[in-house]
Amino acid sequence: MKIKTLIPLIIPLFFVCILSCNRISKEGITEAIGTDEYSRLMAMAADDFDQASNGFRKYSDDYHLISLLIPEYIAVNNLPLEKSRNMHWHMGQMHAFYNNYDEAIAEMNQSFVGGTVSWSSYVSGSIAFLEHDKEKLLESLITLKEQENQMNIEILEKFLNNFDKTYNEAYNSSQ
Repeated sequence: MKIKTLIPLIIPLFFVCILSCNRISKEGITEAIGTDEYSRLMAMAADDFDQASNGFRKYSDDYHLISLLIPEYIAVNNLPLEKSRNMHWHMGQMHAFYNNYDEAIAEMNQSFVGGTVSWSSYVSGSIAFLEHDKEKLLESLITLKEQENQMNIEILEKFLNNFDKTYNEAYNSSQ
C-alpha cells in the first residue's frame, strides 16, 4: 500500500490518540479523590467550583491534581470559554507553578475573554514574566497601576523584583 493511501487513515487515529492521552480519565481522578468526591465536585456550580474553598481549591497543596480537575470539570460540564475563563487562568497558574510555561501561557491566553482592562493587564504581565519579557511586564504593571488593582499590582511587582526566578518562587516571594 502506498503512503498516500495510508495518510487519510493515520491522521484521524493520530489525533484521537493525542486527545485521549492529554485528557486524564475520570478513573484516574477518582483514584486520587474517590468517586463521591469526584461526583460532588463535578456537580458544583461553576463559580463555586472555581472560587469556593470546597471546590478545586480544597486541593491547593496539590497543583498537579488541580491541573487535572479543572479541565475535567470544564469537559464534564461542557463549559464555553466565557464561563470557564477563570478556570483556564487557574489551570495556567498550576502549569506555571510546575514550570510548564508553554502550557501555562496557552491556558492564560484563554482567560482574556471578557476581561476588564485591569484583568487583561494582569494576565499580560503574568505572561510577560513567563516569556521573560521585562519591557512587556513593565508596560502591564504601569497600566495595572492606572486601574488601581492593588492585589494584582503586588503580584506583578513580585514578578519584576524576582524576574530571574521561577514563577513559583516569584509568586510566593515576600517582596
